[in-house]
Amino acid sequence: MSDTAKDQNSETRLLADRLDAAGLAVSREKQARILPVFQWLRAGAERLQRLEADEKTR
Repeated sequence: MSDTAKDQNSETRLLADRLDAAGLAVSREKQARILPVFQWLRAGAERLQRLEADEKTR
């Protein structure tokens, strides 16, 4: 399995875990449609955390 496929699978599992923790029953088809948005939000949150950390070190 390629690294990209492994990353996609781990992101899919993370999304499924988060949805389960929120008590949301979502089909795999809907998870597949939600995944790109979830990844975009996670990337944005990580970038925001880095920017905030940079601000604190200035």
